[in-house]
Amino acid sequence: METSDWISIGAAVIAVATAYFANRRTKEANGTAAQALVVARDARADTAKSRLTANAPKVRVSPGQVEWPPLRRVTVTADSPGLPYPGDTTFHTPRDNDEQIGLRFQVELRNEGATAEVGINGSVSPNDSHFLEVRQNGRITLQAGTTEVITFEEYRPLTDWITVFKQRATGQPGTVDLIAWFGCDDGHDEGVIVSTAVRVTCIGLAPVQNVDSAWNIPGHGAAVGVPWPPTRVFVEPSKTTYWASKLRNEPADFVAQS
Repeated sequence: METSDWISIGAAVIAVATAYFANRRTKEANGTAAQALVVARDARADTAKSRLTANAPKVRVSPGQVEWPPLRRVTVTADSPGLPYPGDTTFHTPRDNDEQIGLRFQVELRNEGATAEVGINGSVSPNDSHFLEVRQNGRITLQAGTTEVITFEEYRPLTDWITVFKQRATGQPGTVDLIAWFGCDDGHDEGVIVSTAVRVTCIGLAPVQNVDSAWNIPGHGAAVGVPWPPTRVFVEPSKTTYWASKLRNEPADFVAQS
């Protein structure tokens, strides 16, 4: 090869190398810039989340009393509360399969923060002082530093109660739970909703000894094989949802659910 050819090749190599390193520097610069944007975005998200969290409702949900024995539904009016079954009540299958048997239980709401709106999803008892308010508005206002007790009445057919007994007798969790749900709202369009569910799993009935297809209430008559107490109350972990706009149903940009 002529000397001039080597000079041309060398120049080309230098040009390629120069372009390569220039491109690498550009990519590195772009990568650094992109990383800086991510860091800045995360910082803004953390700031926004901290701001919303600071204003989040602080309502403590606790299980209250569970009344016993179970209730029979009263149909005098649509708003009639149930009445306790007499202790000697016996149910027979299949005759009473559709009998609606209820349980009355309470949940305590204690507000340890600012005034909050508490949405309630569940069958509030007609005996409860908040019954009309919840039926009309679906929620109550819980003032700062106050405690309210909400009473629920939930009914299930006889067949469901029997299912729960059989599940619990074999060590399985009852699948026919009584559920109350609470959604605590901070009252701001851009804000937070903290939701909590309460589950009540109950053995309300037990088989009557030596009588086929007969069931009665634990603690009365010939009921056997039922551990006491017959109810288990669980307050599930709360879930916090952050909103850019509740009115527009728009979650916060960082889509933070915890």
